[in-house]
Amino acid sequence: MNAVYVDSSALVKLLLLEPESESVLEIVNQHMDDGAHVVTSTLTKVELNRVRVRLDQTGPVASRFESKAVDVLLDSVAQIQITDQVIDDAALIEHHVKSLDAIHLATALQLGDELEALVTFDENMRRVGELLNLPVSNL
Repeated sequence: MNAVYVDSSALVKLLLLEPESESVLEIVNQHMDDGAHVVTSTLTKVELNRVRVRLDQTGPVASRFESKAVDVLLDSVAQIQITDQVIDDAALIEHHVKSLDAIHLATALQLGDELEALVTFDENMRRVGELLNLPVSNL
């Protein structure tokens, strides 16, 4: 199973209409057309719902979305569980990266040779992904 790993910073672009939304769709569709599955970490459910709550409380009305939208999006994406191995691998990443990003990177690493692309808008995560020899997508 070939896979494209899409983190929360990229998936949220599919919930909000932002300039980058189209590029995420293009990359995901391109890989799916080539037979790849779209995957993310189960962590993404937490992160997307935290964005939803923050926007509900502080964001403009136009940027708000329902929790059902998160569920519908995540139902279309394979989710990889955060296992003890993922936690151990995240803890051993020897480059500066935020904790939750380390979990995303460790999850992507679990895919091994099946990983076709890592899609993220987090610049530091992109940099560390490249240092880890992950196939980071150009956005």
